[in-house]
Amino acid sequence: MPCVFFKNVPTGFVFDPNLIRQLHQTISVLADGANVELHVENTHYTMLTPAGTMVPATNVHAVVEWHERPQHIATAVAIAIHYFLTAHGIGNGSDITIRDYPSGSFYFDGKVVESGPPVAA
Repeated sequence: MPCVFFKNVPTGFVFDPNLIRQLHQTISVLADGANVELHVENTHYTMLTPAGTMVPATNVHAVVEWHERPQHIATAVAIAIHYFLTAHGIGNGSDITIRDYPSGSFYFDGKVVESGPPVAA
């Protein structure tokens, strides 16, 4: 089950419901019909500059946690997320990280979730 965490989203930002549905559907198709979780963390980052000052970070970070996906699928997910952010006007300077964990490294309700064998690239 892919989980996407959007971080450093502007305070009070409202996402378009149609674009949310579209992102859910796109990632689900890429994940062979798996459930998709989209999370918005109410976290705001501050950057520490080389000059020793603190400034607010202005870009959105997206982190995808998933299990053993081939690079072309990871790239398609990143493109879908970038499109989603850009359609909302917050894609400029955004970054997307896909954390690809090995099978057997995720637990839900105290039970290991097996993702099955890696998907061929």
